[in-house]
Amino acid sequence: MDCWYSSDPGLPYGWEIAVDKKGKPYYINHVNKTTTYENPRKDDDEAPPQPREVELFRHPELGFGFVAGSEKPVIVRFVKEGGPSEEKLQSGDQILKINGEDVFNAKREHVIDLVKSCKNSVVLIVCQPHSNNSTRKSALLTASKKAKLKSNPSRVRFAEGVVINGSPLYCPSPFESCVPFIPNVLKVFLENGQTKTFKYDSSTTVQDVMNSLLEKLSIKSSQYFSLCVEHIKSMRRNKLILLDPKDTLQKIAARPGAHNLRCLFRIAFVPKDAFELFEKDATSFEYLYVQCCNDVVHERFSPELKYEIALRLSALHLFQHAISNGMLSSGGKVNLKAIEKECGLEPFIPHSLLDTMKRKELHKILNHFLKQNQQLCPPGQKSLTALQAKMHYLKVISELPSYGSKMFPTNIRDSSIESALLVSPKYGISHVTSLRHSLPISLAKIEDVSSVLVTKDDELCYTVEIQLKGSNSPPLHFGLEDKDAEEFALILQGYHRLFSDCNNDEYDPIPILWDVGESWWTDSAPTYNGQHLVKIAPWSYLSPNAGKLRKIDFGVPPPPYSP
Repeated sequence: MDCWYSSDPGLPYGWEIAVDKKGKPYYINHVNKTTTYENPRKDDDEAPPQPREVELFRHPELGFGFVAGSEKPVIVRFVKEGGPSEEKLQSGDQILKINGEDVFNAKREHVIDLVKSCKNSVVLIVCQPHSNNSTRKSALLTASKKAKLKSNPSRVRFAEGVVINGSPLYCPSPFESCVPFIPNVLKVFLENGQTKTFKYDSSTTVQDVMNSLLEKLSIKSSQYFSLCVEHIKSMRRNKLILLDPKDTLQKIAARPGAHNLRCLFRIAFVPKDAFELFEKDATSFEYLYVQCCNDVVHERFSPELKYEIALRLSALHLFQHAISNGMLSSGGKVNLKAIEKECGLEPFIPHSLLDTMKRKELHKILNHFLKQNQQLCPPGQKSLTALQAKMHYLKVISELPSYGSKMFPTNIRDSSIESALLVSPKYGISHVTSLRHSLPISLAKIEDVSSVLVTKDDELCYTVEIQLKGSNSPPLHFGLEDKDAEEFALILQGYHRLFSDCNNDEYDPIPILWDVGESWWTDSAPTYNGQHLVKIAPWSYLSPNAGKLRKIDFGVPPPPYSP
């Protein structure tokens, strides 16, 4: 059930309203026994995306210009640059009909055969998936948001944004939506495939978990790492959000939709020079390399990472695996079939390419790139070393604008064009007007930021003012959504610390002033196991009293049930 008949029919399943001592409403989640001031109904009025009819004409070399994967429904995974599908299809589009035939529940092979059978053109009905509004709303532009923007262009959104959700405290994998709830237990997923489980109480913070993980993994360079959350039901695998190290786990668990997210331990702040990281902390370097390999396989860089580059990276990964495991022939060649027989191609190739490409064609392209790897050898060297293969891999990844960066939908004052704010180790603080047709416009270096002021415009929108070093540098002004502003501050502080020429003990953080009054991240609702003044609801109290207030003590368990 997604909704129930409570005192407010808009509340999600398992929630009810209570009032604190000041008369301020807060929300009780009986599913995971938490409380929060954050309204779980914020986005219930969001209209679902509407289907679109798209006609594509076959290109002699690029075909219809897209790669599909998954099934029931089949989803557009990649859109080839310069192909017939560019600006018509979007990554994540669900294919609903092909030339009038309903294929929503059809198998992937049938859908692909239908498209391939079209000699000249094909008519598709596609639709972006409806976002799960029981969690924090997406910064991606949905159909209803675009309609709102046309009537109110002063508040501009950008299509490639950052989703801010709650905490992924309870889900063991991104593919399981229903798992047993374990109170006060946090499971953290590592990039090496391991998981670490932590019991927590009301005082346990994100930083406490970070410190434990850094110690267990023998990581010296803590400044690169962060805990992040990921929505397990998201069609896009690049929707991650940083957690504030000062937040308590209990507070994060109380956010609406926390049961639909999971927690990851990641390198969130990437180094400018991977080799310097290797010399300083080989463990962190290895973690970065494995993380990047996983991101390619799980398509976190999609749609930015084109499939040709993805296969080039896969070939480097295969080459490194062969070197590290003694699988190179005497002539320095990689036996692709031997690797596939031993461990399969799944750990090396993006899933959508494995699903859609013929195995013979895939082998041909991979062998081509494996031969090209030999050209990367320094003079006088017969074959790359494992470290050199990793360095080349990270060099290719680092050229992607999204590598280590975060993008936030925004509006710039005195501007009515669609835009976004990019914080990146490569481009600094930049302005982006189009992901496909323009490079980021650099506005300031991260290390030149002297202070940040955040002021509240309304319930959802904040204004961010960035002061720069130097008397001649005017401040930068941006409009951000409320929770985007918090993550913007976190990533700005993280990279500012990384790029500042000082030791960690000497680092002076950027002053960030929050002039926003009481907010969801500055106060905590009364704890679940205590007394509450609840708004009576028919589902749990006698209907004649509906709408009134009643004092309830959830610290006292209910009496034993006797039939």
